[in-house]
Amino acid sequence: MALRPRLLCALFAAAVILSAADVSAQWETSSNKAGEQRKAEKGLKDNRYFIFFLNTTITNNGTDMQKAVFRDIVQRDIMSQFFYLKFMFYDSYVEIRKSQRKLIDLYRELLRADVDLTKSLLDAFAPSVVACNDPLAREYLRLGYRETVNTSIEMGMADAYRPTLYSMRLYKYVKAIKRIKEAKKYAFYAGIRAKMTPDEKKKIPNITLADVNARLEGIVPRAEVERFKLQSLDAFYRTAAAKSFFDELWENPDLDSLPDFQKYMKTDK
Repeated sequence: MALRPRLLCALFAAAVILSAADVSAQWETSSNKAGEQRKAEKGLKDNRYFIFFLNTTITNNGTDMQKAVFRDIVQRDIMSQFFYLKFMFYDSYVEIRKSQRKLIDLYRELLRADVDLTKSLLDAFAPSVVACNDPLAREYLRLGYRETVNTSIEMGMADAYRPTLYSMRLYKYVKAIKRIKEAKKYAFYAGIRAKMTPDEKKKIPNITLADVNARLEGIVPRAEVERFKLQSLDAFYRTAAAKSFFDELWENPDLDSLPDFQKYMKTDK
């Protein structure tokens, strides 16, 4: 028995609608997946940047507790890379956010300590700088204090952002780290310059890290040389150890010690 024309039209229209709905659902799923991939990809790049600028500070000045937090951050970063390579973009982004939340707290804690430490360096060199009456040494000292103040300003701006804007806040904290290391450099430049003879000032117009380390014994108490040397290295993004803490973690990430990774391995079987 032949179907009526109206019924045929209705069936054809329904088939078209169902087909379009299926294509739309597939497109939406694909679009969401692409969005998750972009967010995870950007997050991984950001994290590598944030971790890099914290590495020397945590290696040189971090406490055992702070290093334990940094270990967790690096492990989560490696875990998020692992998820990304398995096309698990959403899971990758979740771990990125967890690590960035911890990075914010760690940056703030380390920066506060570094500001106090740098102020103490500047205060230690200030008397000899004032006494020497050298314009350039005084300028270095002024710049050191200025950058220390600017560090606190950058931190305040980061703290003023909405709490959930992790990446924006961390970029500001990175600027603060850069400024406080510059302030440290100026502190050492001022201290070294203040103790130079007129001939030495002509021969060495630009002070380097090697100059700082070679002359520290003449400007600080002998018992304090190693402590000051560590801070001079930190100002130039160097570490006293042959390998930074980050390098050690990458060689042996020990992901099995991370509860979230253990949970994933159990569910993946």
